[in-house]
Amino acid sequence: MTDTRPAIDVEAAIAELTEGAGFVRFEGFYSPEQIREARKIVYAAAAREPARTTHFHGDDEVSTQQRVWNLVEKGEIFRTMAAEPRMLAILEPLLG
Repeated sequence: MTDTRPAIDVEAAIAELTEGAGFVRFEGFYSPEQIREARKIVYAAAAREPARTTHFHGDDEVSTQQRVWNLVEKGEIFRTMAAEPRMLAILEPLLG
């Protein structure tokens, strides 16, 4: 079976994360099936967890933040995604 996942330039990704914009977008990094499963879990968890407020807009509280904490404990898909070898190749030099 041929690996059709996109090649990742690890050094360029690390440079962009540390010296550039601070984020990197990889098209096709995860399969559509993985994304669907992860999205389903995140939306279900978000529906169960309370919305947060922010104080970053002056004195007004804005109730627009929705966070889902600790994704790796929310489903095996997140552990699989986090352990993806190309992801680890990028994170290991950054995090040790």
